[in-house]
Amino acid sequence: DCQHRLIGVTQPNGQTASYRYDPFGRRISKTVDGITTEFFWQGDKLVAEHHADRHRSYIYEPDSFRPLVLLEGFGPQDTQPFHYQLDHLGTPQELTAPDGEIVWSAHYRAYGQISRLDINKIDNPLRFQGQYFDPESGLHYNRHRYYNP
Repeated sequence: DCQHRLIGVTQPNGQTASYRYDPFGRRISKTVDGITTEFFWQGDKLVAEHHADRHRSYIYEPDSFRPLVLLEGFGPQDTQPFHYQLDHLGTPQELTAPDGEIVWSAHYRAYGQISRLDINKIDNPLRFQGQYFDPESGLHYNRHRYYNP
């Protein structure tokens, strides 16, 4: 667009994605093959995402982009917490369920691309601090730019 933000992606297989932003430059929605996901922000931190059949909230360490908990579900009765296990940089290495089961586990290359996804029982889009992985483009969204690790 006129502010040099990515507004759409079309893959060779025909899959399309479009993106919308608020006046602060934060992405507020993405539509992939007709399914829209809305994003909710507190300052520069992504605190929630929602689409028709899924709601997620993210809780961070105070004054940082280091994620602590992913809350998955609608309402207090149906919300399931998953706890982040981070490396020294604050990059998610694992997500664990309340019973301690590892539900997501990954190894990374030097610049943040996942080299090996060991466990993927739940989708985790958070990568290096402040980065959100978009599977439709293969890019990491960083609030004001997209990054290709």
